[in-house]
Amino acid sequence: MDKTRYILLWTIPLLIATGCRNYLDVKPQGKVLPSTVDEYAAVMNYRLNNIESGSYDDVIGNAALVAKYEGFADDLNANIQIGNLPIYAGVQFNSNYGLYTGWYEVIKDCNIIAEAVGGMEGEEARILLAAARGMKGVCYYNLLRNYCKAYNPDTAPEDLGLCIVDHFAMDEAPARSDLETTVRYVISVLKSSADMHVTDEKYLFTEDVVNAYLAKAYFWAERWQDALDICENLAQKYPLADREGFETMIMAEYDKAPGVIIRSRINDNNSTSSMTYRQAVSDIRSRPLNGDLVKLYSPYNEKDIRYSLYFDSSRKNHKPPVARVREGEIFLMMAECNAHLGNTEEALNLLNRIRGQRIQDLVPYTMETLPEVDAGATIREDATGAPLTPLMQAILNERRMEMYLEGDRWFELKRNGSPEFWVISDQIGIYQKYTTEEYMYTFPINKDDVDLRDYIIQNEGYVEYL
Repeated sequence: MDKTRYILLWTIPLLIATGCRNYLDVKPQGKVLPSTVDEYAAVMNYRLNNIESGSYDDVIGNAALVAKYEGFADDLNANIQIGNLPIYAGVQFNSNYGLYTGWYEVIKDCNIIAEAVGGMEGEEARILLAAARGMKGVCYYNLLRNYCKAYNPDTAPEDLGLCIVDHFAMDEAPARSDLETTVRYVISVLKSSADMHVTDEKYLFTEDVVNAYLAKAYFWAERWQDALDICENLAQKYPLADREGFETMIMAEYDKAPGVIIRSRINDNNSTSSMTYRQAVSDIRSRPLNGDLVKLYSPYNEKDIRYSLYFDSSRKNHKPPVARVREGEIFLMMAECNAHLGNTEEALNLLNRIRGQRIQDLVPYTMETLPEVDAGATIREDATGAPLTPLMQAILNERRMEMYLEGDRWFELKRNGSPEFWVISDQIGIYQKYTTEEYMYTFPINKDDVDLRDYIIQNEGYVEYL
């Protein structure tokens, strides 16, 4: 994989866009659009360079985006307000516009590339086309999780989806589709890339990478068997790391360890990347872990490699904030999919396999020894709205411990009931209560888009305030 990607200067005008109203407004003003595979590859390399350096949060995300999601969620104790992390989702609504426009800008570039190279012959054109489709699908998946409600099969045909832009057009500004249509579209785009079976890592978005996101999309949409089928295949290629391999994988600042399918920041080739990363590390370390997360590691504590690897005795974080997809998430999805499908024995076996790779002298769970459901936990229902069972809570707790500080917990809260929770923090010289309400899990779409096009509908909860 190239450590340095070369970008032609004339591609920069292609990358200037803001909002849903003009993310397709590409007017180079005297510049010449690309015409060869190599020239379109330069557009792709601009985006890939951002991923590899961790400079920006487009597509995969970066340390700053991980830190932001952790600030929204409940793994860190926001009652102790030190540093720059948001104390709850409500203080960041305006900044979330940047994510919205950023992902649509990438989609615009992917549409340009796909439409151009789709008609070209040769292996280079084929792998570039697959990468463009895969990157586009990942961006739509990100938009889906952030700007649409958590998926509910009963309400998805009526819930608001995304503005679906399937091709490059100068003046098109589509209305929002429904959520069911959006989910089907995201899945179809990812499948169109995965079905090309590209293994060349030149443009990062290989069949394995795209399949990992396809599994995540199926999982988000509660299509448990589809998600499980893909995860079982990926698990053969990316087995659970042993304790030594786990430590190397988790603490690596740049290296893509064997258990990692894709990650941001595999080099440090610019000052923006380094500054962004160091600031995120500092911000996260300024806020201790919540006690209820720390208690989940009991009774094993130091025997669980994550306990000492992730944080110290004062509950200050040690784990580097990295945006990635890795083996632990794949196995956790397998466990939960099996539980939802009624395969409780296999779900329990998978849960014990994960714990066995992280904990010394583990006594495996049985159905009889699973901890009772904690009625005081933040999450009280599963993704389908059913009350938690001991098995499901154990799986969700394991995910919380395993995926801490990987930008996962916020979406787990959203996916499993979008529960309200609150913190008390001193923001204006006096202590105030800040409540994360259900609607806040779905961020507001760009206000400029709504103002410009009256048929583009703002998300519930924001109409009167934005």
